[in-house]
Amino acid sequence: MGQIFKKGQVWDCYKFARNMKGKHNPNMIMEREDWEIFRDDFRGKLGEVAVKNYFDENVDLLTPAGEIDFSVSERGQWDQFDLKVEDKILSIKSVKAKSKFLMIETSRFDKFGNYAYDNENNEKITIDYYVLVRVDINPEIDKYDLDYHNITEFWKSKNGRKVNTEILGILSHSDFWNIKHIAPKGMRCNIKNLILACNEEKVDMSLGNNKTENLQKENYIINSELEMFGIEQYFKLKNK
Repeated sequence: MGQIFKKGQVWDCYKFARNMKGKHNPNMIMEREDWEIFRDDFRGKLGEVAVKNYFDENVDLLTPAGEIDFSVSERGQWDQFDLKVEDKILSIKSVKAKSKFLMIETSRFDKFGNYAYDNENNEKITIDYYVLVRVDINPEIDKYDLDYHNITEFWKSKNGRKVNTEILGILSHSDFWNIKHIAPKGMRCNIKNLILACNEEKVDMSLGNNKTENLQKENYIINSELEMFGIEQYFKLKNK
């Protein structure tokens, strides 16, 4: 299902992502240039807003979500959570067009499935649910997209831009931990290989031509089409 952004939301996400330059935590997946950090943070925040809008627009089914945090944490600090609904903490994971996989670096967890780092209040990170969102920015963000003065400039750039989102699925942390698969460091990052990893079959480890073609760190991986609940189905079951 696609989500419609309200007035000002895309620009708020844009400004947040631009302000995150130089603030991002190091050594997550790969070294990134400023524009790549901007692109990923822009996509991530758009995903959070899309999920909040979905919750807010389905009040007959769900409790409206809390507010989105647009504050910029200092380097080395982690946000407490992406979104809170009632007493449940949601981690929103945004992926680009055509992707369908929930992937989280294995180094983020201890051997029991607990997060291995603290949030900005020096408390342990706890997640109740993961929500996977596909965020298609078309044309895709590049290094020339960091300096727009207003949202009109953004929409008119590259002969006209569109942003489309789709909530792919939801999964509890406990279910994630029980059914996760391993995507090994160094594997080729293509659809065929990611499906093989989810099927726990042998993957292609050949070296690609650039830094994005091979996985830079070991990840846990879930196929949203087969292993996550549709968000509408999940909450209908939950509220029976």
